[in-house]
Amino acid sequence: MFRYENKKSELRDFVQNKADSRKKEIRQSATLIVEAVVKPVVLQVYDDLALLEREAQRLHDRLLEAAEKHKRFNNWSIKSIVRDLDSHVIGVREDLANRQVRLVLMNLFDFQTEVTMPEVEELIPSIALELTEKVKEYRDVTDLRTELTAIIDSSHNGDKAFSRLEELGVDLTGFDKGSDNLPAVIALSVNPCVLNGSCG
Repeated sequence: MFRYENKKSELRDFVQNKADSRKKEIRQSATLIVEAVVKPVVLQVYDDLALLEREAQRLHDRLLEAAEKHKRFNNWSIKSIVRDLDSHVIGVREDLANRQVRLVLMNLFDFQTEVTMPEVEELIPSIALELTEKVKEYRDVTDLRTELTAIIDSSHNGDKAFSRLEELGVDLTGFDKGSDNLPAVIALSVNPCVLNGSCG
């Protein structure tokens, strides 16, 4: 036989990782949709910063040239200035757009109430409509993860937990099931096929 608690822990990790992986896939596909709608708007709103970005890039390049040519500059805070230009000025519009994308996703998927810029706020109803199925699937996977974890935790041992999940139709391919025990009959609120993204 086998170390029951260790198997429960391994099964819990397996199921949670599978659910988290599926949630990540859903969110990544939603991110592409949100980016396509939000980024052009944010970049347009901050279009005046494009000149600042170009000037910062030129300063960045000149500072690197000076540091290369005059080794003494390496002892000064030139590298710190170059890092600051890289992380705070060059690409600032892209950073602002990425932040707005993250906020929209947090609001839709994580029940957050983050404030987005007014130009993006106007887009949210149409984005939400387009992402309705993805948001539902994401939340279903979240609920299923919680329910399956509770089933595993309430099972006497790993073998029983495995059998219970298998009986419920959870795809446990890739997990070593060990010995078989009779499962208890349980009903889930969500079809376990959402873990694999293979429903319907």
